Amino acid sequence: MGLDRVKRGRGPIVVKTIGGTVFMVLTSSIYSMMKIQKRSLDASAGVLNPTDQILMSKHLLEASLMGISHPLALPLNEGKKVRQHKLN
Repeated sequence: MGLDRVKRGRGPIVVKTIGGTVFMVLTSSIYSMMKIQKRSLDASAGVLNPTDQILMSKHLLEASLMGISHPLALPLNEGKKVRQHKLN
């Protein structure tokens, strides 16, 4: 009972911190993809070398997974708020 009271109220801070971290990593991934794309346009008429292709696919996969999971996590947090409101 006492531990529950100590932990109460920290959930929103954790959710905001994790959401901000995911957003920053997503932004970094998109920025890296833009740098790779720009490098390919500058160097050799838009053709990516094999290393850049692998890096681009890795960043694209990261960005798409984070971009999809971020909005899906928001209703979970809202549902928790509703449940807590009903209990009080």
